[in-house]
Amino acid sequence: FKICKPVGIYNLGDTCFQSAVFQCLLNCGPLQSFFLHVGHDHVACRLYPNKKSTQPPVHNSTLAQKEKQASPLVCLASELDKMFLDYYSSSIGFNVNATLSESNLEDTDRSFFKTRGDPISAAEVLAATWKCKDLAHLAGYGQNDAHEFLHGFLDVVQKHMRKFRATVSTLLK
Repeated sequence: FKICKPVGIYNLGDTCFQSAVFQCLLNCGPLQSFFLHVGHDHVACRLYPNKKSTQPPVHNSTLAQKEKQASPLVCLASELDKMFLDYYSSSIGFNVNATLSESNLEDTDRSFFKTRGDPISAAEVLAATWKCKDLAHLAGYGQNDAHEFLHGFLDVVQKHMRKFRATVSTLLK
């Protein structure tokens, strides 16, 4: 795939180190090819949540709420997949993510087209990143090291992709 129009990322405060990492990842040819061809389908990932079915359900609602808050179900690979789709679709002038998430196909025609080269927002992937316990030390709007963020982010993306693949292979057996 070729990025047709230059696309930027909105600055969300002191997160320029994260934006720089995302720009590098989004413009890396092998990653573009992987996420836009084979990739990690965020729609399928949403359908197969990574829950251990061997655990009994929690009946105490306050305990269940605390567990949910302690470890939210976040998949950075899915967020990165959505970011690649947003980035590429902005460069060609189509709103691919909105079309994929449309439940009413009649509205698809209106939301499908967008201005080419519009900057994208990294707010969703940043929020998901901040929810990951492995990246908690990088959460927030403080200045951090881009190299440290890149290393941690890619490590967690790989872990999440492995969990998803293991879940899918278990379901297919």
